[in-house]
Amino acid sequence: MTGRWDNKAKKRIDVSMPAIVADYNNHMGGIDILDSFLAKYRFRIRFRRWYIYLFWHFLSMALVNSWLMYKRECRLLQLPDKQELPQRKFQAIVAECLVSVDSDKKRGRRTSSNPLITKQKVVNIPCADVRKDQVAHWPAKSEKRGRCRMCEINNTNTMCSKCGVRLCFVDGRNCFVDFHA
Repeated sequence: MTGRWDNKAKKRIDVSMPAIVADYNNHMGGIDILDSFLAKYRFRIRFRRWYIYLFWHFLSMALVNSWLMYKRECRLLQLPDKQELPQRKFQAIVAECLVSVDSDKKRGRRTSSNPLITKQKVVNIPCADVRKDQVAHWPAKSEKRGRCRMCEINNTNTMCSKCGVRLCFVDGRNCFVDFHA
């Protein structure tokens, strides 16, 4: 039995409820929350193969579950709400880190052979997970000298073989270690 408001009688009346409905109401929450978060940022991609939809659905479920775990950890660490990442930003950071792990330097769009088209090369700093993973970061010498990414006062020809970032590697200062620590 459950109580419902009756507008005609202007009071609460008891209404019988099936046991399965009561069980669902007591235990609902997890699936409904997951479905609402999945529907919030759904991938609008069309495929011919049915199993690709399953792959994207399971990937989305893993992302939502990891974001919920991240929010739980933020609450346990008592971080302010402003420092917590929203779901979309969290997904973007995870995607960026997954794409940049073991990325080949040879991949990407080919450069134009036209000498009139000159673009300044932009070196992006890799995400913190790749930068601080302590795997295959080796100092390599480059032909041209460039400004150090950490101290920005020293011109150096040493760069990280994995990150592609110029870093100092001199006696008085070791920006290479500081950047990857």
